[in-house]
Amino acid sequence: MDSWTGSVATVGVHTLTVVELIHHTPAAALDARSPSGAWSARENLAHLGRYQEIFLDRLDRILAESTPRFDRYRTADDPAAEAWLACPGARLTERLLEGRAGLVSRLQALRPRDLARRGVHPAFGVMDVPGWLRFFLEHEGHHLYVARLRAAQGGN
Repeated sequence: MDSWTGSVATVGVHTLTVVELIHHTPAAALDARSPSGAWSARENLAHLGRYQEIFLDRLDRILAESTPRFDRYRTADDPAAEAWLACPGARLTERLLEGRAGLVSRLQALRPRDLARRGVHPAFGVMDVPGWLRFFLEHEGHHLYVARLRAAQGGN
């Protein structure tokens, strides 16, 4: 399996992790925030749902424009994030799965010349499409870890 195929497969694995976490965690534990007030498990997962939309928008721009530049994404500056953050667990699962199916389909449809397209991240500089997907997965992995940790802490 090449690196690109492995990365696309990881998107699917992360999907299973999200679904498992939501379905096997009591609602109170999903909604429990850390003592410092940081996002709950559900809010971290909602952020991932919104961020997959942001990622798809960025991918579309990378494919359509010549090396577009992107600002840092900040949930606090995104009015569309509120609807995601307000989603209860069952609806959050539905929305995530709908969006994830579109993301995987889009990634699988990319051609080799598409993978060479590039965009500029504000911290990491110029990245090709596989670099952007690796960044997406790293970002997602961080939030999955935090969500699992918050869910475990909320259940105690």
